[in-house]
Amino acid sequence: MINRNGWDFRKAELAESLDEQENPGRGWYGIYTFMVEQSIDPVELRWSLRQGESLALVLLDIHAYRSKLLDEDALGNIRNILSFFMQYKKDVILRPVYDREGNGRSCEPDAFELVLEHMRQIGEILKSVKHSVFIFQGMLVGSWGEMHDSRFLTPEYLHEMWSCMRGYLGEDICLAVRTPSQWRTLKSEEDFLQKKYSRLSLFDDGILGSLTHLGTFGTMTKEAAGWCGAWTRKEELDFISRLTESLPCGGEVTSCTGEDAAKVREADSIISELKNMHLVYLDSTYDMEVLNRWKQINYTGSGIWHGRSLYEYIGSHLGYRLTVKNVR
Repeated sequence: MINRNGWDFRKAELAESLDEQENPGRGWYGIYTFMVEQSIDPVELRWSLRQGESLALVLLDIHAYRSKLLDEDALGNIRNILSFFMQYKKDVILRPVYDREGNGRSCEPDAFELVLEHMRQIGEILKSVKHSVFIFQGMLVGSWGEMHDSRFLTPEYLHEMWSCMRGYLGEDICLAVRTPSQWRTLKSEEDFLQKKYSRLSLFDDGILGSLTHLGTFGTMTKEAAGWCGAWTRKEELDFISRLTESLPCGGEVTSCTGEDAAKVREADSIISELKNMHLVYLDSTYDMEVLNRWKQINYTGSGIWHGRSLYEYIGSHLGYRLTVKNVR
């Protein structure tokens, strides 16, 4: 095509690339664990960064402060940790926890007010320093910080923690809770229908571990369980699909055993489930049994991904994937 300026336009051959792009806010993540009472060595820490990943789950272990406020050393260490990941262009999923061994009740503070004070202290850091946090995961309490096995997960406590944190997160950071029923405890059905989500999202660390995602879903219908209860698998997945059209969701896939195993190991079923949840991020290190199995399964769909591993296909389609289809 020759235009009046004499330019010769020839459309390039547009083919989708198999390359894994390090686009922000999506993809595989590794976990980086820090005891907040200990300072970091940025030079040494730099060598532990996982290449090819734009995300990092930063786990802050605050158990040493279960009976006192975070002191200036701990607060300074948290600032340095967040600054480090921003410097190396890693978007952060931030999870402060009291417990890392599955002993939520015994590791968290005896007084709920101290939990709120720790949330305020961490929240003030997020408001006052430059950082790359885009997800605040959990509310500090429970085993592994996953919001189960805790004294502080009644509706009243959940509302207090949510009210405490939301003012510090602004419009750029989502707070993710562990289950849809916890989400619905904090937001009304009217808010959900009107898409007034208030940057409140979900994370799921039991993906494909069973048909209920290891208890993430319930067995009762919405009608029987009520708005705040745990619903059947189909109803919960429909709920998650709608919510995550505009909010990030991610977590960990886990091994499945027993009668559910065959149903969650088929490639088409796996892809359908992850698409339905609109998963944005997944742990690249937890449950290598599942991840290695995905690397051995071929994607059988059409197009350039045919014959590639299921692991490659899933990793490249977490979150968004921009593909140029035409140019003129």
